[in-house]
Amino acid sequence: MSILKTKTVKGGATTTILFDELSLYDIPKIMDKMGWTTASALMKHWFSIKPVFKFNDKIRGEFVNGNAMKIPKERVNDSIVKMDWARRYEIVNSKIYELKNIWASKKGKARLFGEIFDINKSKEKNGVIHIGYEISAIELDYLSQINRISFGDYLDTMDELMGAIGVGTLKVAVRGYFDTRENKKKFTVEKLGFYIKDTYDFTDKYNPTRNILSDGSNIASEPLGIWSRQGVVPRKEIPVYMASFTSGAFGWLYKNYRGYVPVFNRDFREWQNIHDEGGDFVVFSDVYWTEPLEKDRVIYEDD
Repeated sequence: MSILKTKTVKGGATTTILFDELSLYDIPKIMDKMGWTTASALMKHWFSIKPVFKFNDKIRGEFVNGNAMKIPKERVNDSIVKMDWARRYEIVNSKIYELKNIWASKKGKARLFGEIFDINKSKEKNGVIHIGYEISAIELDYLSQINRISFGDYLDTMDELMGAIGVGTLKVAVRGYFDTRENKKKFTVEKLGFYIKDTYDFTDKYNPTRNILSDGSNIASEPLGIWSRQGVVPRKEIPVYMASFTSGAFGWLYKNYRGYVPVFNRDFREWQNIHDEGGDFVVFSDVYWTEPLEKDRVIYEDD
């Protein structure tokens, strides 16, 4: 399926401008050439899922907010995204730092001594309950995840992190033990584990503009970049491109951005409808473990 083949420009005599064809299958190949191997692997995984599988609000809500250990294995990938890769980006490191400072908030402590304690209380031995020793972020997400923070913005630089994750969620799990032998419960923190959880799908959750093309069609769909076989247009140039695209100035685009076409969420949804392939899934990274701050090494329920 080509994203764009031809456009007709009116100005004096009618002229047909031929744009180079670009298939959605080409995008992961282009990403590989750009060195975006993580983003490429995620998209290839999406294409590999057959028959087609689409998230709806109900399924997404269950997978995002429910017990991650109950998500069907075929709907999860935890092998592609690595925290060593994610931590190359300053936005991720800054959010790790921020979450490291605020994870033991009032809500965080309420979750720790409430839901997380209740889930793990069957492990109690002599008044002590150890948690957070699981390896997989999928298990940690249910058994010891305490707090979260979002990262990324659709107006950020068009880099691989944006191409792979977009706007994502950084979560923190705790490793340590509850002690119930005193008058009030306390938790001793041994490690903090940071990981990314995201949904890889092409649902339009974000519509910054609702533009109408010169032919009357609506492009109210989340933009995923302007692509060609040479790569992707820098973020700062997208408004210029889209202003010409929505106004029908295809001759100018052909002259200045030959071979580049905008890619939208809807293109992937149409691909699913036509080819009966492409499956939405949940992404988990591996876990980056680090020491807690000294102020958070011992947490009391009533502090």
